Amino acid sequence: MKFNEIRQIADLDRDEIYGLRVGSDRFGYDAEAFLSDVKSTVKEVVESPYQQSKREKRENIAIYRAAVDATGEFSYDDAAHRDEVALNRNQINFVSAGVRSGMMEEITEDDLLDD
Repeated sequence: MKFNEIRQIADLDRDEIYGLRVGSDRFGYDAEAFLSDVKSTVKEVVESPYQQSKREKRENIAIYRAAVDATGEFSYDDAAHRDEVALNRNQINFVSAGVRSGMMEEITEDDLLDD
């Protein structure tokens, strides 16, 4: 048997393999405690917000790459993870910077009523 097969069997039969005798009850029967009954004191690895954002960016890039390979173009609307608030803030900042630098003209109320 390979090590991985032995490990899988051990994981499946963990209660039988790691059963521990913890004494006897008042009727004289031995009680068993299994590791599956014991709460773990080891904390799960939790993804930090930075790690989560990096993972989301990698997933979005994979989606964009697949779209470019398939059709030759991509759309940001295809993203699996999108922060609408950040997107709106970035769009407003882009337009504001364009108006301040003179690349764009400021839209006034008269421009909207000319139609």
